Amino acid sequence: MQLCKIKGYTKSIIGVMLAITGPLMAVSAPAGGPAGDSLVWYRAVAQMGKLYQQKPVQLNITIRRSSLPARRVDDSTQTELTLYIGEHDYYLSSEGLEMIMNDSLSLMVNHPGRRMMLYSNRQSVNEQLFGALTALAADSSVQQLAQTYRVNREELPDQQELIRLTSRQQLPETGFAVQTLWLIRKIGSADPVTYGVKKTTLLPVDSAVWSAWQSNAAYAGKLMRVAQQGNSWLYCLVREETTTYSFTAIRHNVQKPPVVLADRLQPANGGQPFVPAKGYEEYLFTKEE
Repeated sequence: MQLCKIKGYTKSIIGVMLAITGPLMAVSAPAGGPAGDSLVWYRAVAQMGKLYQQKPVQLNITIRRSSLPARRVDDSTQTELTLYIGEHDYYLSSEGLEMIMNDSLSLMVNHPGRRMMLYSNRQSVNEQLFGALTALAADSSVQQLAQTYRVNREELPDQQELIRLTSRQQLPETGFAVQTLWLIRKIGSADPVTYGVKKTTLLPVDSAVWSAWQSNAAYAGKLMRVAQQGNSWLYCLVREETTTYSFTAIRHNVQKPPVVLADRLQPANGGQPFVPAKGYEEYLFTKEE
């Protein structure tokens, strides 16, 4: 169901705000600490994990995903999100889908499909959204980042700075880092302007296809041969998958979410405790267990 998308968006955004836990768990850190890298810039990236803790917060985010080389039309996507996190309220909206949550109820709304699904919560908002992930976020300490990534920093126009973390781990037989993270922010500000993740993998291809692509400029520098046992070769294409999160607005002075449950549901007089609110009477409403 299309409505399930919103759960994925929620997970993705929370993962970013919890100090990039996912990338840390995906890359193996070698023993030992950084060699001359400045901990100041690692700390700047680690502070991303505190963004959700400064509640209330409302974020407007553009998420762009792309793959090179592209193999399908949906390898390049763009999604606009509005996200609110309060002490006892949560709201997310994207592509006509909404998730509205308080400590007792969660409502998922599919506006294109004209459907609402209501769930009872057994945990508070904080426990549902952050309970399982908070323990993992401890791994994204400054020291863990320093062990896993090399860092460099450069100044950009408009009083911005770019902090780039490049994985110390490389793809076999290549000079490609398995992962790169980057953060763009205003100099002197902790709030992000853009955060990005690039994951690099080796995609095995047929040797004949590999040979045919040698003359294609789109694959220049992306075709590799990895030596195998028995004097054989594994023919591969270097594939890059990039996701960027552009924070177009970060507001801490918003005291309630853009939409609350009462905007979509109202008390019923009959058997059900709720029915769709005025303007949403035609929506199919179900109470899920």
